[in-house]
Amino acid sequence: MKKKLVFLMFALLLIGSVASAAPVVEPLQTVDIQADNNVNIFDYNFMDEPGEARLELTQLANIWGGGAVLRVDIETDNGKEELQVVVSGAYNGDSLTTHMLSVSLRNKGLINVSIAKSTPLVLNVKDGKLTVAAGGSKRTVDKVYSFGGSLHTQSITGTLRVYPGSDSVNAGSLVSGGSGGNGGNTSVNDTVDTVSRVVNIFR
Repeated sequence: MKKKLVFLMFALLLIGSVASAAPVVEPLQTVDIQADNNVNIFDYNFMDEPGEARLELTQLANIWGGGAVLRVDIETDNGKEELQVVVSGAYNGDSLTTHMLSVSLRNKGLINVSIAKSTPLVLNVKDGKLTVAAGGSKRTVDKVYSFGGSLHTQSITGTLRVYPGSDSVNAGSLVSGGSGGNGGNTSVNDTVDTVSRVVNIFR
């Protein structure tokens, strides 16, 4: 009887732990981003139509050098715009474990952080706000309403996973080799702007 009671208690604990486990969110779409090492443009579609979404880009690599860029189409109150994603690197890649990641809008910088290949770059559009986050840095831009559903890469490869838009986005953790002294999940740069202000900075 005692053995049965112990077994029953163990079974109940096991069921409770399974029930309380956080559900695994599967991506709506996964895209393997390929490119050549001659900055030719490769176009990819990841949505049937413009809409809100959370994009996670990992394994980002520059296989060319200067001039390599990945552009993501967005819809704003100024009309169509492009987010520009640049990863430092050398011709045909290099042996470094970390690289600098820069994300900009109309050549105006949003974030500039050190990343490893596994570090996710998160681009999230929800309720009229674009959030860009990676490596402990986060920037939010108002009056961005949707992704255009396409991206264009010139010599930057990686993996794109598409999820439904999130209500909140974590800045992520600082990557060893980056600047700043506040590790963990603390945001180095957590700023809110509007599209108009971003595109007019330093004009």
